[in-house]
Parts: sequence; C-alpha cells; structure tokens
Amino acid sequence: MPIRGHGGAVSQPVDRLGRGVRDLRISLTDRCNFRCRY
Repeated sequence: MPIRGHGGAVSQPVDRLGRGVRDLRISLTDRCNFRCRY
C-alpha cells in the first residue's frame, strides 16, 4: 500500500524494525473469538 508523502513522492510504510509493511489487519474486538482465520 504505497503512501504519498510530501511533494508527491511514493513511500512504503515500514515497521519498527525497518521491514516493509505489506498487509494490514484491523481488529474490531479487543479479544479473539477463535473464529478468526489469520
């Protein structure tokens, strides 16, 4: 998921260890219901 920065440059988000982020998982609950498939 490329992100447009200042001046129109495209950059990829990275985690704290400098690895490129390719997937984003969003949880709508505060705990797992054990039916999740990830």
